[in-house]
Amino acid sequence: MNAALSIKDISVKIDGAEILRGASFCANSGEFIAVIGPNGAGKSTLLRAAAGLLCVDAGMVKLFGNDITALSPMERARRLSYLPQSRPVYWAMPVRAIVALGRFAYGGGDARAANSAVVESAMTEAGVQHLADRSAATLSGGELARVHFARALAGKTPVLIADEPTAALDPAHQLSVMALLQKKAANGRLVIAALHDLDLAARYATKILVIDKGAIVGDGAPEDVMTEELLRNVFSVRGKFDVKSGAARLSLSPLSQPQSSD
Repeated sequence: MNAALSIKDISVKIDGAEILRGASFCANSGEFIAVIGPNGAGKSTLLRAAAGLLCVDAGMVKLFGNDITALSPMERARRLSYLPQSRPVYWAMPVRAIVALGRFAYGGGDARAANSAVVESAMTEAGVQHLADRSAATLSGGELARVHFARALAGKTPVLIADEPTAALDPAHQLSVMALLQKKAANGRLVIAALHDLDLAARYATKILVIDKGAIVGDGAPEDVMTEELLRNVFSVRGKFDVKSGAARLSLSPLSQPQSSD
C-alpha cells in the first residue's frame, strides 16, 4: 500500500543557499506528525515542498503514489490542504467567504449547498461561527488565525499540512486546535504540523520529525525521538520526556542562564 505522502531525498536551494538536503520520510493516513526544529532549520521549506508549492532541486514528492508535480492544482487541492505560516488578508472579506475558499476545488452549481454545509461545519469546529459575517479587517490576529484554520478544515482533504497552526493563539485555543488535529488524524487523515512548542508536540503528535540545518535528524515516536541528547544538541535546552497518566509531557530548561549587567 502506498504511503499517503512520500518524500525521497529532496534538496532545495534558495538564492544559492541550501535550505534542505537529502530529506526523506514517509507518512501514512491516520498519523499526526509534528515537525520540530530551531528557527531557520527548514521546517517551512519542508512543508511547502511536501505540499507541492515549491520546486525541489533534487528528489521527489509523491502524494498517494503520484508524483505531486504531475497533479493539476485542482487534483492536488482535492487531496491536500495547506495552512501557511503567513496568512495576510489584503481586502475586507467576510469570514464566511474566506473559509469558503477552502472549497474552491469542488466547484459551484449543484455542489453549492453541500459546500455551504461544509463551510458552516468547519467554522463551528474552529470556533469561529460567531464571526461568520464579520469582515476580516476587524479581527484580531488570533481570530484571523482560527479563520484560516477553518478554511484549511473546509477542504476535507485526506492530507492536512499546517505551518505553525497554533501561532498567535491563546493557550485555550492552542489546546483546542491541537486536540482537533489529533482527532482528524484518529479519524484517518494524515496531519502534518510544524510546531515550536515542544510540549504540545510531545502531548498530541503520534510521530515527531526533527529537522536541523536542513537535514532530518529524528523520525519516530515522541518518546523515542525527544531524548535528552537530541534536545540538547538541536535546541540547546535541557529536557526530559515524562509519561504520566498517559499524557506525554516535556520539562525544559536552558543550558545556561542569561547574564545581565543590571
